[in-house]
Amino acid sequence: ERSEKIFVRALGPTSFQVGFVLVYRAEMYTQLRRYSEAQALYRQGIALLEKTLGREHFQVATAVSNLSVIYVHEKRYAEAERMQRDALTIIEKTVGPEHHVVAQLLMRHAALLRLMKRKSEAKSMEGRAAAITAKFQSANQLSHRVDVSDLKFEKVH
Repeated sequence: ERSEKIFVRALGPTSFQVGFVLVYRAEMYTQLRRYSEAQALYRQGIALLEKTLGREHFQVATAVSNLSVIYVHEKRYAEAERMQRDALTIIEKTVGPEHHVVAQLLMRHAALLRLMKRKSEAKSMEGRAAAITAKFQSANQLSHRVDVSDLKFEKVH
């Protein structure tokens, strides 16, 4: 809280950095299972980030997705689903549909769908997430591959 007050004083109450501080505090409260406090901070942070960065920004979508987790804990499934779909749409627009973050959001959404007893939709999401993850891992492995024949060894005397 003290650092938040310093940020607000230094940067102004409408700075996007203050929005980030609010969201990070919300994440901390979520980890501590202090959901009502986290929810209030997420709402404040999201409102500020939307105002400063725009509704279609990656960070806004990430915060909205994280807030949806609290709604799931509160069994507010319909609201959580709407938030997750909105976040997924924004993330896909900003980083592309084959990005590993999209896979993470798809898995989060699949878990919610399973809670809602919508298994066939959940399986579809999980399949898409698995395909993205496989592509990402394959691309990542290829970019780190070393051809041993390119290495030159010197004889040590």
